[in-house]
Amino acid sequence: MSFEFLPKTLVAKCNRLIKAHHGTHGYSTLPHLLWQDEETRQFMEAHDELRLLFKKASITRGAKKANEYYMV
Repeated sequence: MSFEFLPKTLVAKCNRLIKAHHGTHGYSTLPHLLWQDEETRQFMEAHDELRLLFKKASITRGAKKANEYYMV
């Protein structure tokens, strides 16, 4: 999947935020945090690649593999 349409600075900020959150809470609450924000949800729904990635991350049984999907 290509995520070239995402600004690199945004990706870097999100990766840092996700890693910091993971260090404190783990990844289990991340889907809820991402999906509860209306603007984030609309953005993800508007981009097929992100929607597919989020779906794979949320249904993957292995925590390590699911975590990889969240880290674009």
